[in-house]
Amino acid sequence: MDEAHSSQTGESARDLKVVLAQKTEEQQLDAAEVEDAGFAPEPVNPAEEALAKAAAARVKQPNLSFFAFTATPKGRTLELFGRLDPDTKRHEPFHLYPMRQAIEEGFILDVLKTYVTYETYWNIGKAIEDDPAYDSSKAKAAITRFVSLHEHNLAQKAEVIVEHFRNSVAHRIGGKAKAMVVTASRLHAVRYKQALEKYIKEHGYD
Repeated sequence: MDEAHSSQTGESARDLKVVLAQKTEEQQLDAAEVEDAGFAPEPVNPAEEALAKAAAARVKQPNLSFFAFTATPKGRTLELFGRLDPDTKRHEPFHLYPMRQAIEEGFILDVLKTYVTYETYWNIGKAIEDDPAYDSSKAKAAITRFVSLHEHNLAQKAEVIVEHFRNSVAHRIGGKAKAMVVTASRLHAVRYKQALEKYIKEHGYD
């Protein structure tokens, strides 16, 4: 199960366990003996049956094995799928593939290697212009334009992201890798996607 940190504590996960859970061998034999003896099964109360299934789903099933994958485990995720360290008394993952190792082995790029702030980005840009002694009022106006379009500055950040990718990144990866934009929330992710697509379309980029 991928993205296990957000998919294994709700009703869907419980219903899945109910469907996959099987009767024990003893329960199957008992049911077969009743059927062979010709006894009519007793009527089952639907509410009691639902409660019994829900309770059974919480019990460890001999025929089920769950393997969870996540890059951002929550405490509950580790409680469900991790192991309890007897020394620290904390739940730890069974296996860990750290970002540092993935970077060293070449599976992912180090996104922090070329990390820059807006101030640094601006200073680098100014250093290569013809007039390093830029008018202070114009400089302040230009910086403001980059950081204050609206609440999340999405449109201006989209400009920086796209232009930096086109000028500094695209030629290095040669179409063999993808760029990733990390956001603070799902809502931010949607808004960034919209802002990036709008900027790309307006400038006629492929």
